Amino acid sequence: MLQGGAEWAVEQGYGLPEDLDYIEERGRMAGAQPELVSLEAKRRQQDEMGTLGSGNHYLEVQRVAEIYNPAVAKVFGIAVDDVVLSIHSGSRGLGHQVASDYSRRMVQAAERYGLHLPDLELACAPIRSEEGQAYLGAMRAAINCALANRQILTHLTRETFAYLLPKAELRLIYDVSHNTAKLEEHWVEGQPQRLYVHRKGATRALDPGHPALPPAYRAVGQPVLIGGTMGTTSYILVGTPESEARAQLVLPWGWAGPFAPSGPQALAGAGSSEGAGPTRHHRAQSLWLRKLPAPTRMFRRWWKLLTRPGFHTRWPGSSH
Repeated sequence: MLQGGAEWAVEQGYGLPEDLDYIEERGRMAGAQPELVSLEAKRRQQDEMGTLGSGNHYLEVQRVAEIYNPAVAKVFGIAVDDVVLSIHSGSRGLGHQVASDYSRRMVQAAERYGLHLPDLELACAPIRSEEGQAYLGAMRAAINCALANRQILTHLTRETFAYLLPKAELRLIYDVSHNTAKLEEHWVEGQPQRLYVHRKGATRALDPGHPALPPAYRAVGQPVLIGGTMGTTSYILVGTPESEARAQLVLPWGWAGPFAPSGPQALAGAGSSEGAGPTRHHRAQSLWLRKLPAPTRMFRRWWKLLTRPGFHTRWPGSSH
């Protein structure tokens, strides 16, 4: 499971092979090293696969209330008054334990590398160090755990709907993670560079034509899922040609968090390893979204940012 992610889950009978086309990394994060995940992390996850978890994790039934870009919405298969399901979950206790284990290890190693950290909450090590490489391998395994967990949740949700609504068909719109650090190629000052992009509380936002997009979405860009706060409106946005130039394909995940830092990084930090999940949307017989009774201050702040000219197209749709 820690090697295969959602790909492993499908092989075990959870979900459909075609789901993988609509999951980040096609459901499997390369470079995972399960042997670097502690026994305690594995023990914590042993009975947790297929569970949502606590905190801000949720599974919501939503209604699509409004659409701003009909052409792109049509490609994603979304229409007003559709019903959709939104799942927010991740690697549960395993990801949290990976972060805890490597935070302690990096704090202990900091002095050896001449790193003087201004806060005890900070932990880091050089990427090419033993600690940095070990953390990346364990974190990638945690990403696969999250991908597998959401795939199992999708399968269980489909089974439940099939029992209650036999004619319902739940098609996966997109599954994207929002607590990751990945090595990617981006254009910086006109030159391609290999960069570690750490998205914490943020997801990628691939632009139209990007080779990592499923063929069905390649002409319009990646669905970007902005989750509400269990009662406020959620949104589906889309990556645009400006996404790369403006933010290395990074967009916020929910209203509560800022953009994740991106760019060349000399250090690998031990943050939550996909512990607070991703964003996965499913279309039921139709899809979903709820209207926000009164815009919050945070909502207005993000909305002002998101609707800046040239930033990216937007329309309410779904979260996570």
